[in-house]
Amino acid sequence: SLQYSIGVQRELPWNLIAQVDYNYRKGLNEVNIFDINQADSVNGPRIAAFPHPIPYADSSAYSTYNGLLARVDRRFKNGLQFTASYALSSFKAFSNDSLGLGGAPTDLNNLRADFGPARLDRKHRFVFSAVYDTPWFRNDSSWVKKNLLGNWTMSLISTSFSGTPQSVFLPDFVDL
Repeated sequence: SLQYSIGVQRELPWNLIAQVDYNYRKGLNEVNIFDINQADSVNGPRIAAFPHPIPYADSSAYSTYNGLLARVDRRFKNGLQFTASYALSSFKAFSNDSLGLGGAPTDLNNLRADFGPARLDRKHRFVFSAVYDTPWFRNDSSWVKKNLLGNWTMSLISTSFSGTPQSVFLPDFVDL
């Protein structure tokens, strides 16, 4: 794979750090699997005497990922730490493949026509996480208060993201 990344980071008031990164990744020599005989084609198989699929795999496929990540971190102070991050990204591959394991193209006469959003593509992703160390009974002389009611740490992780792309293939007999 080819990978490129560039980013900037800036310290802000209130113990905050802001960071913005751009990432580009291109996976090379990924597997493309298809029936070279086109046995299921409307026109019939290429080798008429052999009407069965002939699976063929080559390494001509690739995938690309472009992502812009913005993040704000609060350093641990007064018992609180958090991170909020947002990613705007695009993940494209062949035949709707999501892991470089190969897929079945829809147009064997133009394999490049199947390059588009992959199954794992999420355009928008937001993650918020926080850790809070409770101050209750921290310095209390009572062992019960200090160790049962105090010394608690609470955490939260929340993720939201857009849906995955969907493709619809209609049978050959449907004429729209």
